[in-house]
Amino acid sequence: MQNYGSLESHLIESLAGMTPDDMMTRRDAELTYAEHRSTFGFAKTAGKLLSDEGENEKLAKGEGVALIMLALAPHSASGIADVCPFSTESCRAHCVAFSGNGLFPAVLRARQARTAFLVGDPRAFVSLLVHTLDRELNKRDLAVRLNGFSDIRWERVLPAWFWDRYSDVQFYDYTKHSVRSRPVATMPAKYALTYSVTERSTATGIAREVASGRSVAVVVDVKGGKPRGASELRPLPFAGMVDGDTNDRRFDDPGGSVVALRYKGSLRSGDPLVVNNDRLAAIMAGVNG
Repeated sequence: MQNYGSLESHLIESLAGMTPDDMMTRRDAELTYAEHRSTFGFAKTAGKLLSDEGENEKLAKGEGVALIMLALAPHSASGIADVCPFSTESCRAHCVAFSGNGLFPAVLRARQARTAFLVGDPRAFVSLLVHTLDRELNKRDLAVRLNGFSDIRWERVLPAWFWDRYSDVQFYDYTKHSVRSRPVATMPAKYALTYSVTERSTATGIAREVASGRSVAVVVDVKGGKPRGASELRPLPFAGMVDGDTNDRRFDDPGGSVVALRYKGSLRSGDPLVVNNDRLAAIMAGVNG
């Protein structure tokens, strides 16, 4: 299995010099994808490359903009390559990829097949990605997450013409790469990143992210969902935080926001990924300065 560094180098090398004229036809790209899917037990047909609100609850929170995402198998779950270089023990144990529809074995196999397609045939993968985005853009306005459950530095991997082609399309992702690993200056103009705080994140590092203009997402010590009989979500512990559970439009957050996400799924209060109020107070103090 490839580690992340090898994966990124492989993708950059494979896609170097690729031009729009080098793209495979949609039909040929679909046939290549179908071959990869067949090795994971699917009929030899191309499935959907991108997921939408019908397949992921989070994507239903676009508030008027259609949200679509690329869902690869998270971290090393594909058995082919590690797509999450900074995953922690806690985030792997509670990865949202294994909740909801992700509980079904066929869903994991479909994500593994997408990962195999990306690694095995990068140019065919990019060709089908472009054909898919072009078709979707003809139907509706989009915001696109390329890292549904992965953390690939797509700004380094994808050819420059890809970003030029979609210069008017909003891309966004959560990332555990620090701003030093994914500098703001290297990002395409309409690719918004939100840094995901983990148990490894320091107050100094978080303040650095915010100072760069990048928002940070924190899992706060508040249970997700609405209390029984209530119409509103449980209140957040500090004023001035963006409520990340009301929508998934992270690209609309003011630069340098602290985005609160209530713990949900298999997460519980006290888990290392859940930021307790004392640590959160230190983070807020460091951010506010």
